[in-house]
Amino acid sequence: MDGIYGVWSGRVVELQRRTPYLGKLTIIQDGGEMPSPEWSTLEFPNRFGRTPIRHYLHVPESEVSDLHEIAATGYVPLTDSTGHDIQARVNIIAQDAEGRLAVETMPREPRHHWDALVREYDFEEYDRSWVFGWVPAHALTDFKSERMELAA
Repeated sequence: MDGIYGVWSGRVVELQRRTPYLGKLTIIQDGGEMPSPEWSTLEFPNRFGRTPIRHYLHVPESEVSDLHEIAATGYVPLTDSTGHDIQARVNIIAQDAEGRLAVETMPREPRHHWDALVREYDFEEYDRSWVFGWVPAHALTDFKSERMELAA
């Protein structure tokens, strides 16, 4: 759901990052079969919210048009440790076959929101930087998906 995209060879593709490296952008495809022999594959065995297999291809920056970013966000209503109603703002990473949403906290989200997500949804903390986990789709409110144009 979240990601950086562009058009390459007439189709919308996901990109690893928004800026080129040595004049090239990296197209990524998570899971599935390798699109062609020119592509390379990486395996991330402990990857959250996505398949552990990523295929990628470096292409000239000039071959990619319509660069844009999609940001999918929402709020998870919670109760903090003192009994107050709160809402944690989250990035939506993906949705699984059962309809659950893979989410992670936003930068600067208050720590007591993390604690509530850990307590209510069994989220995991990553390196004291954010928490992540799965929530049922009905638990998310104020879903928003924004497209932001990026300079080529």
